[in-house]
Amino acid sequence: DEEDKFDVKGIQEKLKHVEKENQKLSLHIKEYGNHFHELEEQYVFESSKQSESIKLLEEK
Repeated sequence: DEEDKFDVKGIQEKLKHVEKENQKLSLHIKEYGNHFHELEEQYVFESSKQSESIKLLEEK
């Protein structure tokens, strides 16, 4: 029984560690998501500028 108690503690410690790692990972994922969103907005902005300049060229 003593060994079991020790084991449970060890497992709990491992779980705590895993939870911390998961929190770090989800933060990274959020950061990547935000970065991706920024890139997407930039792309949309650039392509709208391009299509406007193409329209201007076609009108000439």
